[in-house]
Amino acid sequence: MFHTLLFSSLLLFTPPEGAGEAPAEAAGNATPTNFSEANALLLKLTKNSRLPTEQAIPALRAAIESSHEYAPSFAADEEARERQVSALLLLARELQRSGENEEAAAVMDEAIRTARDDTPNAGQFGPTLEELHDERMSHIEAAGVAQLKVDCARACKIYVDERMSEEAQELPLGEYRVWVEDVSGKFSALRVTARLTEVDEVVTVRYAPKPKPKVEALELQVPEASKKPERERLLAGWGELILAGVGAGGVVGGSVLIHEAKEDGGRSGGYALVVIGGGLYLTGVILAIVDETRASKRDKRKQKAKDKRKVELGWPIRF
Repeated sequence: MFHTLLFSSLLLFTPPEGAGEAPAEAAGNATPTNFSEANALLLKLTKNSRLPTEQAIPALRAAIESSHEYAPSFAADEEARERQVSALLLLARELQRSGENEEAAAVMDEAIRTARDDTPNAGQFGPTLEELHDERMSHIEAAGVAQLKVDCARACKIYVDERMSEEAQELPLGEYRVWVEDVSGKFSALRVTARLTEVDEVVTVRYAPKPKPKVEALELQVPEASKKPERERLLAGWGELILAGVGAGGVVGGSVLIHEAKEDGGRSGGYALVVIGGGLYLTGVILAIVDETRASKRDKRKQKAKDKRKVELGWPIRF
């Protein structure tokens, strides 16, 4: 008996399936990123969705708005256009159920204008929605029409509410999404909302496109690490000769002083002079050798580059 009561209590407090799901997760309506995804979302919501009204309304709105982003693709796909109208009818029905009658009427008007000559099949979603359709259709017909004209400066394609359209056409009063694009694809498309508010007025949309901005690869010149210019010589040639000469003179002078000191039997500073003079002489000679070697290598590189230019500029003559 205790186990039966415990089991019954658990059933009472078990949440119903699907409770707590976020609307987006329940609908699976992640924002589409291309026409295929937008079309698939419309198909799911119009054919397989059993969402509660509070979840269906935002899901349908999002799917319908996504369809506006792919006018050329929807214009080329009859089934996709039918799904778009069905989604509008479903949205109108859900708005009716939630008591938002004015909003439902506005959505029904959009469905009628979007479908154009193809009468929306509102009856498939119930008699109440069909009555709303007939009522709004009578209202739209009584309101009259105006002319929407698209003036293209170059060959263009025109889409109105995701339907292929002519440059000039009579339409019921209301708002229309206008998409105009260059036939060659070299220019940017134009997307505007045209509002027809007065009977027999002519609303003109002008399309004079500018070339799409070219994205050119910029060649960035990264400065090389700063280098001190290579010196042609470590010491001027005349300086090396003087250095070697002074050093040789010091060696000779020091040697003389040492010799005289030996004859006199005294000490002499000639040794220091010999050491200093020898150092100066060796320094001058080594610098001269290094500089001459570097100069010789530079001359060879210059000659090689000159020979290469001669080959590149040479003109072969054949007989």
